[in-house]
Amino acid sequence: MMRFLKEAIAKGVVAEIFAHCRNLAIAAIFMTAGAFVAQNPATKAPLVGFLNASVAGYVALGVGFALLLLNLADGFHKLSKFRAGLVLDFCLLVLKQAHYSAEQQKVF
Repeated sequence: MMRFLKEAIAKGVVAEIFAHCRNLAIAAIFMTAGAFVAQNPATKAPLVGFLNASVAGYVALGVGFALLLLNLADGFHKLSKFRAGLVLDFCLLVLKQAHYSAEQQKVF
């Protein structure tokens, strides 16, 4: 186990995992802040001339969602370069199952 960890650190895998988690946290912060501002505008005063707070909140929410999708695409791209096809297959299986569950909830 320690040998595997040392090899992962030497190859930079651990740094990539932490960078991926950091990027996910930043996207989540954008989305949370955007949703909060969109639902609870503190003031109706324009922010940039014509842009009010709720529009700015929706823009921040969209930016956060775009960052989330870019991070997901980057993660899958990096996983496909590794010889860990099983890990990529597992991630895609989880996403497919989540999509299937969401579709089943719409039916009932």
